[in-house]
Amino acid sequence: MKGLITPFVRPIALAVILVVASSGPLCAQSPQRAAASPFDRTYQQALRTMQNEARRVGLTIDTDIDVLLEEANSHVFLATIDGFENIVLEEGLNEFDFGFAGVAGVEGLPDGYYRLHYLVDLAQPDNAIVFLINSLGQVFTYALAIADDPHPERGARKGLTSEEGAPVELAAYVHSGFGNQPRFIVTIQPSG
Repeated sequence: MKGLITPFVRPIALAVILVVASSGPLCAQSPQRAAASPFDRTYQQALRTMQNEARRVGLTIDTDIDVLLEEANSHVFLATIDGFENIVLEEGLNEFDFGFAGVAGVEGLPDGYYRLHYLVDLAQPDNAIVFLINSLGQVFTYALAIADDPHPERGARKGLTSEEGAPVELAAYVHSGFGNQPRFIVTIQPSG
């Protein structure tokens, strides 16, 4: 009986070994990642660059950036700084950093990265301004439009919008100690 089993088991064992050997090594491997789209790679590269530039000027930004691409040579990247959701406006003059932007092809702004520094007194909304300050210390001043947030349930956040060829609106939504949540909108014009 022993003679019949042995010849039969050897070919099966050989077949199992061949199948296992051809399927690759039997060890733990990290899963293969799907190829990233060109946009994902561009986004990750822009995020790393923005984080490095923000660190150079003493800021820490979040990892969620809004991207607006107008043309091949015109873009706006917008990130909020770490802790922006804790900004609460009080009575009198409020001064705060809210965001960090990377811009190219924007009228009146040299290409580069900018800290968004706000000066707001809700009692004098017509005097509200934002400074866009680049790493060279150049300061560009823009007037702010102030309005109530139409969706205060969404909380503190940023917004970046534009219509085809229209000015770009960068919005900062922050909390106030007055029971409302204002939004501050700065409008910049892409180069035409």
